[in-house]
Amino acid sequence: RGGAAREPHRLVAHAAELCAPLHALARGGASASASALACVVATEVEDQHFRLTLRQAQAAMRGCLRLLNELEGEEASALRARAAKLLSTLARNLPAKCRAECVFQRRRAEGLDASDVVAWCELLADAPLLEVAGGLPKEAGAELWRHLSQEAATVARRGEPDEATVALLRAFADEGQRRGWVASAASESDASPLAAVASAVAASWRRAVAVDGEELEDEEHEPLPLHSEVEEELGLLFARLGLEPPSPPPKPPPGPAVLRREGGRRPPNRSVAMATAVFE
Repeated sequence: RGGAAREPHRLVAHAAELCAPLHALARGGASASASALACVVATEVEDQHFRLTLRQAQAAMRGCLRLLNELEGEEASALRARAAKLLSTLARNLPAKCRAECVFQRRRAEGLDASDVVAWCELLADAPLLEVAGGLPKEAGAELWRHLSQEAATVARRGEPDEATVALLRAFADEGQRRGWVASAASESDASPLAAVASAVAASWRRAVAVDGEELEDEEHEPLPLHSEVEEELGLLFARLGLEPPSPPPKPPPGPAVLRREGGRRPPNRSVAMATAVFE
């Protein structure tokens, strides 16, 4: 502890773990100590944010904001100024940090880890929490959300809709309501961040409910149904945004394997029947 006080930069590597429980300490009566520690950590992280991963930076920022939400008076004032500077720095550098982490983790093709994108989108869409530090800087807001929409769309297209897909669409729906974003667009160039994410989610959802009857003959090869809670949440979000959810296409006639299993027969092939009649 004494070494950290003399060399506060040593706290940066542990910023996420240090900041996460500070709001609970403040509620327990240690608000002065919690505020003092958060001020030191926030200052050091602002200067050395490049040392943290996306998740660590998000956790440190969220911890400072949650603590600030518990403070009053001079303790709140001291931390508010540092938290505002930290938020501005992280928001301004987040697109570059996302690109750097993709390179570092060798994920250029598939994009960032879904949990990292969800964590940042949920934090930046939490307007009441951000407001305790003055809110997201306007100059960084538009560019930042457009970049996050690209990261979120990549996550949504990567697989079948899941809890992460729901969380991302909800975050963009909440932010879109505040910013007046339209949920649909005639072209990609006209799409708002919300429309870009909603389009990617719709494509993923449509793919998940599609049935390919020509190649998939056994039911075991058909796509697994969406989790009921995921499908319900997506349906509610699409209704909120005024979008039509994708519906499964009519199921084609069963393949040979299904017919054999059910003891049925295919309708006769007209071409084969005509050829047989000619030779006879």
